[in-house]
Amino acid sequence: MSEDNYPKEVESIDPAAMAAFEAEMAKRNVDLSQYDLELLATDDMFIILTSYKKKPPSMRGSMQGFPDFEVEILRRDNCVHSVSIAR
Repeated sequence: MSEDNYPKEVESIDPAAMAAFEAEMAKRNVDLSQYDLELLATDDMFIILTSYKKKPPSMRGSMQGFPDFEVEILRRDNCVHSVSIAR
């Protein structure tokens, strides 16, 4: 990935992309109120990172029962491109 297209933190993303993210998390029965969200964007996609709010700061990986997610959503059609789960 060129440095020009490196993910940059953003304040918000397209509402349709957020709806696709929320639908994907609903399929997995994830209660988003339990997670902090970090929003990133490149020229081609939005990336949403989740982190369980009560996870100790020094803990690596995910807490049992509360995995962290990385969801990539393509800008061209706001479809979920990939979902990665940190265990």
